[in-house]
Amino acid sequence: MNSISTPSKGTILWDIDGTIISPVRKSIKSPHISTILKYGIEPNLSAETLIGSTDFEVLENMLHNYKNGDKYDVLVDCFKALDQESLEIYSYESFDLCLGMPDVLIEVHKHGWNNGILTGNTNNRMKMKLSQIIDLFDPNLIFECKLGDTRENIARRASELFTSKGISNTIIVGDTPRDISVAKEFGFQVVSVATGKFTIDALEKLNPHLLLKNFKHDAKNFFKFIDAFNN
Repeated sequence: MNSISTPSKGTILWDIDGTIISPVRKSIKSPHISTILKYGIEPNLSAETLIGSTDFEVLENMLHNYKNGDKYDVLVDCFKALDQESLEIYSYESFDLCLGMPDVLIEVHKHGWNNGILTGNTNNRMKMKLSQIIDLFDPNLIFECKLGDTRENIARRASELFTSKGISNTIIVGDTPRDISVAKEFGFQVVSVATGKFTIDALEKLNPHLLLKNFKHDAKNFFKFIDAFNN
């Protein structure tokens, strides 16, 4: 990432799963589980919910009980293999957009903001899921999961880049409590939307700066919120 657009208002960093695309899949097969099974390992599925975790964190948790050999080496191999396994699973699976998408993404540009992405998906998995609408996002404003990344790592990269470029207006849009906590940790504004696995009530307890049911019925509130920022 060598350059960055200079928006008139700021940047909106969108989460993907549960925010842009529906958490309901036509196939319930997990590429993470499938990848680990191909290495002859029984994945640990007893961990607490991994919603909001990065691809690396999901694999790390699923390998928590692995005792044979160097666990990190296996984790690295699984992480590298995840993209191909996802491609095989997703080749026959389409992703449905959440309510209000992609209209809200198009409208964001008209309000003087850039669309970016902050996701726990790898770059290739992100492209698979957003293949039909990827052109609505600035390619210089995409922050994805790399080897070893937590969501905090990814948000830190975004924060450091924006600070170096003097861009102060940044909003994270997501559907999980972790999106809220990470945004606040790095001084970003946060908009929560209840189109994922968490209810309005669950998200409200964490005090996001704006809480929406979805981007179809609450779009006016969202644009009122971003229009209130100064240039």
